[in-house]
Amino acid sequence: MNGPSADYYITPEEAGRRIGRKAKTILNWIHIGKLGGAQGLCYVAGRPVIDWQMFEAAFIKRAA
Repeated sequence: MNGPSADYYITPEEAGRRIGRKAKTILNWIHIGKLGGAQGLCYVAGRPVIDWQMFEAAFIKRAA
């Protein structure tokens, strides 16, 4: 299988829950550019969704 499946995409609210941050924090990261395409951000029907595997690699594993 090439590329991530739709099962890997989560909302900013879910991303925040998984890492112990508020959804507003994730949305602020999107707004200021800390969270972008390289970190798993994309848009579906105009709403931001996050590729969990890319987000995890960019933010969680980097902090370990």
